Amino acid sequence: MVFKINHTKNDYMKLIIIILAFFLYTILERILYKGNWLSENRRLWSSPFTFIWGSVLLILLNFVIPGEYKPWGDILYIKEAFKHIIPWILGLLAYYSLNSQNLFKSAAALSWDSKEFYYFCFITPIFEEILFRGIILMNLLNKFPIIKYEEPFVIISSILFALFHINYEYNFKLSKDYIFGFFMIVIIGNAIGFLVLLTRSLWMSILMHILINLTGSVYFNILRLKFRNKN
Repeated sequence: MVFKINHTKNDYMKLIIIILAFFLYTILERILYKGNWLSENRRLWSSPFTFIWGSVLLILLNFVIPGEYKPWGDILYIKEAFKHIIPWILGLLAYYSLNSQNLFKSAAALSWDSKEFYYFCFITPIFEEILFRGIILMNLLNKFPIIKYEEPFVIISSILFALFHINYEYNFKLSKDYIFGFFMIVIIGNAIGFLVLLTRSLWMSILMHILINLTGSVYFNILRLKFRNKN
């Protein structure tokens, strides 16, 4: 059976919204730098201006195509969602214990005495989920409900999620570490995206994203305290 998908002007507007949402962070950060509202050693995500980014994303989220997946809908299969989240968090802890050096190079290496720690752990995950699992993934899922396997859409959103993290690099250079980090973010994005397929909303994906960032940061700070106590 061949399914014919008719594209309307409204569909093209959705595509424009997705593209705008994806590049919004970069555009806003450039504007703030040029206007000297943001210093060169400060990033948008770690400043109060990030709430402007998040507010616009929330507005754009209202244009998600209506369908089975609702950003703020009821959470389905909560127990199964937690069964999915817990092994991933434990797996990340095991990974960090074996690769502490990579952790020290990541954004998770933020002191919990800093404001950046709270932006990284609690604010940025919410806005990133609104963008990648809300505006992008849910639009795709609701636009193409006839497709039997939704995983390709999760992979697409995860690749975009990983590419987006270039924005957080001060001096981006293609390297082995970046390539490894890219695939790690794609894998984590797939794990988070699975929760959207399972629960049909963003609540659990936001929770998992917060826990992932929080796990890395807390683990780093505990290691730092142990190192200080030894010296």
